[in-house]
Amino acid sequence: FVTALNYHSYSNLLIYPWGYEEQFPEDFWIYKEIGDSISAYNGFISAPGWITLYSTNGDADDWDYGDLSSRNKIISYTPEVGDNYDGFWPPSYRILPLCQENLGPNLYIAEKAGELYNRPYRFFETQPNFVDTALVSGDSLVLNLRIYGHQSEGNLNWTVSARDSFELTPSPGFFNIPDGKKIWTSNDLISASNSYPLGNWLKVEPQSGSVSPGGYFDHQLILDAKDLPSSCTGLTLHGGVIFYVTDGLVTDSIVVPVTFISGPPKQVSAIATGKVRSDITNLGSINSINGYAWRYLSESYDYLYEGSLFLAYLRSSADTIVYRDLFNTHSFGASSILNIDSSDPRWQKGTFSPVDQGCNLKVRAEVLAPAHPDSSEFMIHRFVVFNLSPDTVKNLYLGMALDWDVPTSSYNSAGYDSSLNLLWQRNTGNQRYAGIAYLSDSVLYGAKAIKNSSHIYNTGDFETGDLYRLASSPGYLIEGSSTDLSSILTAKKVNLAPGDSTKFDLALVSTKVSLDSLKASVRKAKSMVSTYSHGDANGDKKVTISDVVYIVNYLFKGGPAPIPFLAGDANCDGAVTVTDVVYLINYLFKGGPGPCS
Repeated sequence: FVTALNYHSYSNLLIYPWGYEEQFPEDFWIYKEIGDSISAYNGFISAPGWITLYSTNGDADDWDYGDLSSRNKIISYTPEVGDNYDGFWPPSYRILPLCQENLGPNLYIAEKAGELYNRPYRFFETQPNFVDTALVSGDSLVLNLRIYGHQSEGNLNWTVSARDSFELTPSPGFFNIPDGKKIWTSNDLISASNSYPLGNWLKVEPQSGSVSPGGYFDHQLILDAKDLPSSCTGLTLHGGVIFYVTDGLVTDSIVVPVTFISGPPKQVSAIATGKVRSDITNLGSINSINGYAWRYLSESYDYLYEGSLFLAYLRSSADTIVYRDLFNTHSFGASSILNIDSSDPRWQKGTFSPVDQGCNLKVRAEVLAPAHPDSSEFMIHRFVVFNLSPDTVKNLYLGMALDWDVPTSSYNSAGYDSSLNLLWQRNTGNQRYAGIAYLSDSVLYGAKAIKNSSHIYNTGDFETGDLYRLASSPGYLIEGSSTDLSSILTAKKVNLAPGDSTKFDLALVSTKVSLDSLKASVRKAKSMVSTYSHGDANGDKKVTISDVVYIVNYLFKGGPAPIPFLAGDANCDGAVTVTDVVYLINYLFKGGPGPCS
C-alpha cells in the first residue's frame, strides 16, 4: 500500500504520525499537504496525534509509516469521524451524512496514492523542523530544507520558485495557517500573485541543482524581516517555496508552505490542578482543539466547548465592539508568548497579554491552577485591562463568555447565587456542575445563561450586536432549562481614561458532587485573591500566639476556618495543616523564618 485510512470515532480529527513522541515525521510536508486538502472537504482538524489528542504507543499510523522491515512506508491517517454529539455510536440517521462528508476525502486519498507511487523522489524533511517559526521585525533566520532522490538511475534535476503570498487550506491554529476555503494545488500556487510588496522576505538558495540516485541535497530557506513593519501584535505573512523536479520524463512540482510571523503566534498550552486540565491560549480564550477545554484528568468528558474573555463597548462612531477569541471570531491579537510556570509550589501559573487589533486595549492576564488537592476543582483568571488609546473608553463591559456542556450531555440547567457572584450550569441528569464567579465583594454587573439555539446555532457564532446586548444588560437572566446553554458573565462596567487600567478576577469551577461543593470552591478561590497576610489566621492584622490557637481550634476542635482561608497558610504550601502550627511556633518562639508573603 502507498496510503491508508484507519477510520475511528469520534472528534472530527484527521490524525497522522507521530503518536508515540512529540515530533513531526520526516515527511511532514506531504502529510500536511494531503491533510489540509482533506480538511477542506470535511472541516476535520489535521495534525499529529500528540497534538490533536494525546500520546499513543503502537497505533496503526505509526506502524504503517514507521515499520520498514519488510515494506516501504505507508502515508497513513486516522480519521476520527463524528462530533461530540455523535459520540462512539452515532444514531442511525447520522450514518449517511457521516459517510457523505468522507466520500470526497476517500476519492482524494486514492488519487494521491497514484501520485505518490509514481514519484521518483521522497518528499522533504527539515533540519531542524521549522513549524511555528516566529521572528521579530529586523531579524532574519536561515533554515535547511532537504530533498532526497529515490530514483533507480539518472539524476533528478530541480529549479526553485518562491512566492510571497498563497491562499492556503484551513489548518489548526498551532500551525498558524490562515482560514481559507480553497483546496490548494501546485497549479494554484504557481500562478499566485504577490500581494505583499514588502521586500524579499522569503527566498531559497541555491536556485537549481540535481540529486543522484540515493542522494540528497540541502537548501537554505531564508526568512528576512529587515524590511517589514512592526506592530503591537506583529505581522503574519503566508508564502512558500515551489520546487520543480524532473527525472527527464516527468516534471512535477512540490509546494512547501511557510508562515512568517514577526511577533507572537497564537499558542495553546495545558494548565492543570491535581484534578482538572484546561487548555488556555495567549489570546484570552480557552480552547477545545485538543478536547481539554475543561476536563477531569480521570475522565474523558469535556465540560467546556469553548470560552473567551470579552471587552465590549460602543465606539464614538457608534460601531459595536466586542473583542473576543470565540467560535469564528478572533479579534484579539497576542502581544506576548504564553508562559506556563510551575516553579511555585502553590500553583501552576499561565501568563499572557492579549491586545485588540487596533492596539488600544491591552490585557495583562494570568491563570492560576492551585496545586493542593483541597483546591483542585477551580482555576482563577486574573485580568488587568489598560487603555493605550488617546481617548476615554466609555461604558466598557468586561467579562467572559463560556459554552459549558456539563456532561454527560449538553442538556443543562442553570442558576445564579448573588452572594457569591456565581453563575452555574448543571447536567439535568446528575450532580455535575460547572460555573464562573466574579471574585469580588462588589455585586457583578450581569449574568446570563442563554440558549445556544437562539443565539449561536444559525451561524455557529454570536452575532456581535447580540453578544453586546447580552453583555451590556444588567442583572441576571436564565433563558431555559434542559437545553444547550452558554454562560455570559459581565463582571463590571467602567469608564477607562487614557493611560488608566482596571482589574477583575474570575474563577472557573466544577464539581461532580453537589452545588454546595461548587460554592465551597468559589469561596476558596476568593480567599486566594483577597488581601491578607499569611499567618494572620484570625484577621486582626498581626501574627501572634492567638493565630496558632485559632488554627488549632479549626483543625482539631471544629472552630471557624481562617478568613480568608489561606491566611492560615503560614508556609505557603497551598493548604492549612498542622505544619502551619509548627511553622508559626518556630517563628514566634524559636527564631524561625517569618510567614511567607
